[in-house]
Amino acid sequence: MEKGVLLKGHRRLYLYRDGVLVLDWPLDGDVITAGPYAGQNVRTMMAWVESSTHDLDEVEAIAIARRTLIVSISLLFDMDKLPPSFTTSARAGACYSYQPALIPTLTRAHGSSRDFSSRPDALLSDLK
Repeated sequence: MEKGVLLKGHRRLYLYRDGVLVLDWPLDGDVITAGPYAGQNVRTMMAWVESSTHDLDEVEAIAIARRTLIVSISLLFDMDKLPPSFTTSARAGACYSYQPALIPTLTRAHGSSRDFSSRPDALLSDLK
């Protein structure tokens, strides 16, 4: 996979708020292909969003959609089976934890992954 591309190919992201569809992004790789965000790359679009809208609900929805796409890629991997060098070198700069100065201090908490695919209702159950 080429560095910086979340996933190749076509897919679609739907984001609902309180049961109402607020975002519908057809994607080709990292690029939104239709609608008001057409042509925007989900990895790099926040500067454009911040200069294009002052609607905080819209900015929040976009930020959540982007994070969901970026973080969900980790579901494609069994993180416990990846060598430490893969998780640190491939993710360098991806977030606060993976900043170059912090990478030497990172340790993997093996067995800490949780899969909610067969029980999505449990995902946020501890927040009730």
